[in-house]
Amino acid sequence: MGLWSGGLVFCDPVSVQLYTEADGLPDREVQRLSEDHQGRVWIGTMGGLACLEDGGIRPVETGNKVSELAIDREGQVWRGSPEGKVIKGVGKEAQVIEVTKNNRYEEIKLYLDQKRDIKVGTSEGRLGRIEDDRFIAEKQGPASCRVMLQDSEGPSQRMCG
Repeated sequence: MGLWSGGLVFCDPVSVQLYTEADGLPDREVQRLSEDHQGRVWIGTMGGLACLEDGGIRPVETGNKVSELAIDREGQVWRGSPEGKVIKGVGKEAQVIEVTKNNRYEEIKLYLDQKRDIKVGTSEGRLGRIEDDRFIAEKQGPASCRVMLQDSEGPSQRMCG
């Protein structure tokens, strides 16, 4: 469980553990959590990205707010930034995919469709997908996208609120 300015709380049936910057968190404000196929928990904070594995936290990247986090079908880590960017991967292999132009402030929301491909919504109502490492706009929504959810009726159905 991520806490507002309190760190990360990990609970199992017999213990409760609080993690803070002293344990490797880039920042105490945990924004997003996502688990990959290997059971590692990825932690997006106001100050960067970390990974919880083997009972310890490993800082991966610091200095950049992680506003959104998703793991695709191949285990690739995807992040959203408030500058209208989607970031694929971590470390030196990370690739920036521009969703908006001129570093315009536009919050990114990510979700995985039924095939676990990455879909994107923005605070300016843009909806689209990542294909061949670039953003493909599908349509302009009527309002800001705050959350996204895959509708169970089919791969092309999405809800944005």
